[in-house]
Formats: sequence, C-alpha cells, structure tokens
Amino acid sequence: MVRDLKGEVFGDLIVLAQAGRTKRGEPLWLCRCACSKLTTVRGQNLASGRTQTCGCGRVRALYRMATKEQRRIERRDRHLRG
Repeated sequence: MVRDLKGEVFGDLIVLAQAGRTKRGEPLWLCRCACSKLTTVRGQNLASGRTQTCGCGRVRALYRMATKEQRRIERRDRHLRG
C-alpha cells in the first residue's frame, strides 16, 4: 500500500493527487509548485528531498549566479577605468 501524500508539502511543492505509477510500479504524484506550475514527481524523490521544485529553483539559482557575475564584471570594469 502507498502512503497518501496528498496535501503534504515538500520544498515548494504541494502534493495534489496520485498520478499513476512508473513502469517499475513506483507511485507518481501530481504536485503544484510555488510558481504555479504543475509537475509529476516520483514519491521517492519527494520523500528523499531530491525534488523540491518544478525546476524553477534552478532558473532562480542561475539568475542569481548570472547577476552576481555581472556585478563582479561591472566592479572590475570600474576599477580598470580608474
């Protein structure tokens, strides 16, 4: 029997309903991310913490890294211009 995860929160994901099973019989769950996107996630990935967003977290992290790098370049350029 599969533990019912409906209503539970894992990171930015809220479990809405069971969404079937993988080919190996592992439960899949339909989740809504904090960014409002729907995504289907393996229950094992939710429970282990491996999946906590629909992928939008990667986009936010990349944006932060790019912004930080841009600031570094701007500081370097100001320093070189004297």
